[in-house]
Amino acid sequence: ENIEIIGSIIKKELAELAEVGVSDEELTTAIKQNKMAVYGLLESNMKQAHEIGALFLATGDPEYIYNYFNHSMEEFKEGVRQLIKDYLRPTVMHTGLVLPLPESEKEQWVRLQQRSDEEDKRILFNRVRISPVEPPVNADIIEAGKRVDFTFPKPEKVVLSNGVCVYYYNNPKIPKIELTLSFAARPYYDSDTLPGLYNFVTDMMTEGTKNYKAQEFARAIESRGMGLSVGPGRISMSFLSEDFSFALDILQELLTNVTFDEKEIKKVRDQLKAQVKRCLDDPNFICSQLVKENIYKGHPNSKNLLGT
Repeated sequence: ENIEIIGSIIKKELAELAEVGVSDEELTTAIKQNKMAVYGLLESNMKQAHEIGALFLATGDPEYIYNYFNHSMEEFKEGVRQLIKDYLRPTVMHTGLVLPLPESEKEQWVRLQQRSDEEDKRILFNRVRISPVEPPVNADIIEAGKRVDFTFPKPEKVVLSNGVCVYYYNNPKIPKIELTLSFAARPYYDSDTLPGLYNFVTDMMTEGTKNYKAQEFARAIESRGMGLSVGPGRISMSFLSEDFSFALDILQELLTNVTFDEKEIKKVRDQLKAQVKRCLDDPNFICSQLVKENIYKGHPNSKNLLGT
């Protein structure tokens, strides 16, 4: 309803960034988030190979992905400011609007869509391939490399003073940590009389603690580029190795200091109600739930963990 006002705010913000640049805090957040993304790529050979190829074509440097962060804060800051100044100016912006479709126009829209579909078929059906596919050129001359033996990583195990078992494996090549805390109470422990209660509780755990309000908590996570997922039966975290102590502090907040503020309870309840309604519009979800209820009848696996 206020498209012009929104547009003017965006332009004003970009003009300020082009003039004074980003703050140290914003830049640090962006760098940490990008480090998490790049280190995540390095954990997958397939994604790593794709990025090496893409960045080599773009820069001519096959090592670019590994040297991505070898710049000073000032170089990054000036680069960001110059990018905004050169390319995010109002004179080179394009504006697109998705307009609502009035009820009176829907019948006409359906007719136009049918005509468009018929035109697509007419064009595509007249383009039948008759030439053979070119045979392989290099496949027969590439020599297979020597097979490299691979041993699946074996985790170490320690038992804490409270009886919690910790399994860990260290890959020194990637300065990133993935942490999963698995609870004894599994998702199917959910209440028979209050289905979805476990899901409701875990959704509330990120909505404010003794030391963080909901927005402060989200900001603390975002500023470190951390990934956090809380759900029935587990908490998963992903963060840079340098933020290990901070991540453990955050984990302790989640486990011991959640406040369950009344205002946030109402917000999460409304969100979950909307999610339930969306799922009831999804045939795949309904089919899956009906299958579970029939196959696992009378068993905890038959429960709808989202709730009702």
